[in-house]
Amino acid sequence: MTIQILVVDDEMIVRRGLKALVPWGEFGMEVVSEAANGEKALNILKQQPIDLVITDIRMPIIDGLELTRIIKRDYPHIKVLLLTCYNDFEYVKEALEIGASGYLLKTEMEEDGHLENALSRIRSEFEQMKTNQEMVRELQRQASQSLPLLREKWLRSLLTGDHYTELKQQSDKLALRWLDKPCLLLLIMYKENVNAAEETVSKALQDGLGEANAMAVRLSDRSYLVLIEKAANISKQKGMEWENHTVLTVYAALKSLAPASGQVQLYYRSSRSMDQLPAEYSNLLQFAEQHAFYHELGTVEDTHGMELPEAFEAQAYVNGQDVKRLAMIRNWSRLKEMLAEVTALIQDRKPSVESVKMMVIDIVLAIMEGLQSNSHIISSLWGSNKFDYMERVKKIPTFKELTEWLMDGIGHLEAERSVLIGGVNKVIAKAAAYIETHFHEEVTLEQLAEHVGLSKSYLSSYFKKVTGESFIDYMLQLRVEKAKELFRQTNLKIYEVAEAVGFQDPKYFTKSFKRITGVSPNQYKEAIEK
Repeated sequence: MTIQILVVDDEMIVRRGLKALVPWGEFGMEVVSEAANGEKALNILKQQPIDLVITDIRMPIIDGLELTRIIKRDYPHIKVLLLTCYNDFEYVKEALEIGASGYLLKTEMEEDGHLENALSRIRSEFEQMKTNQEMVRELQRQASQSLPLLREKWLRSLLTGDHYTELKQQSDKLALRWLDKPCLLLLIMYKENVNAAEETVSKALQDGLGEANAMAVRLSDRSYLVLIEKAANISKQKGMEWENHTVLTVYAALKSLAPASGQVQLYYRSSRSMDQLPAEYSNLLQFAEQHAFYHELGTVEDTHGMELPEAFEAQAYVNGQDVKRLAMIRNWSRLKEMLAEVTALIQDRKPSVESVKMMVIDIVLAIMEGLQSNSHIISSLWGSNKFDYMERVKKIPTFKELTEWLMDGIGHLEAERSVLIGGVNKVIAKAAAYIETHFHEEVTLEQLAEHVGLSKSYLSSYFKKVTGESFIDYMLQLRVEKAKELFRQTNLKIYEVAEAVGFQDPKYFTKSFKRITGVSPNQYKEAIEK
């Protein structure tokens, strides 16, 4: 950085002498302008950037002392070096008190070292000032980066309801006092984890709200809390219209920005002031959890009119002793029928989430207690003890998934029993024989699982262990082998062979045939005809 210098003296010979005789470049400096008095100097300062003013004290119109005072008031970043005579010391003292960086006696300017020392010292001051400015900018950068984290930490603390008075006092420093005004709370829930979800939510708020005060906090991999300052000084009707418009705008932006993320759900309610936020946030979470447990995602729900159901007694839905007895005698079909009736009743009545999850845990415990009376079969899907059951049930977000988890676990127990009695190879051999007979039909893994008496997931796992191939790959391999037989033994056309071995789409048949054999059906036919 070259230091830009303005020389101010009413004697032209002094100005020209300073400009010509001093090796300014050696100090990283350059005299870019000069003035005969303080008034002209101030006009120059208004028109071009100056870093250092070297000025005489005694000058007409505006002297060096008044010039220094104005510079330090209006241009505090500019440094001032005074040129003075022996009898100016009182003025020098006052100038130093108001911010001048130093002084130089005119009688000593030609002596070796005096001017150079003064310029070197000022150069060091500029370098130190530059270092300090860089440090300040870095601190400001770090502060700006950490501000969102500080705000998020503050909000999380506020939502717990603790230390409210202390936190409210801190809100001004974090520019969050607007949360003490009426606010809209949005809970955004995704069906699946979303890549770059934070950027998506932030972009949706920016697109939907513009300059309105708002902030978003990540609650989990699939959920976010958003707070938005409500429009002020409007009627109740206008307020409702604003709320509806805002919610739908944000929801539309979320869906358009993350179309591949699957379904997105939005729940909302209001808070009148900062002290209400913890309670309204808690209500929002409870209503959203209850609703999302029983309903598919993909809607916008106002939670103001929602009510939480009362807890229920599990005995009103299922008898634990009946469950234990059916598990003990391995009457899985009757057990599944009974539980299907229970789940249908729960889906209809929609009792509290916690009560339902506790009931499912009790059912699993009853089943395992019944099994342990005469065997040690367990379901790897459920886990091996009560703590496993509780942890896994706790993480299941919907009633549909909870029901599937329960029924699949029973399927695993059935499979373990079948394997224990007949051996896994015997079961898979039965599956392979079924495929051999029905390969030309639309055979599904579900049909095959039902035929051999295993759950779908259990059969899939054991099938690959025994055959070395997945069910899909095994079916494709078999169908291609059957197709090769037909090409060798008949004159059927390619599409006829494809249909005969179970392919509905000739193009898919051709692609699969080439992937498995390395040649196309046409090439294979030509080879066997030669």
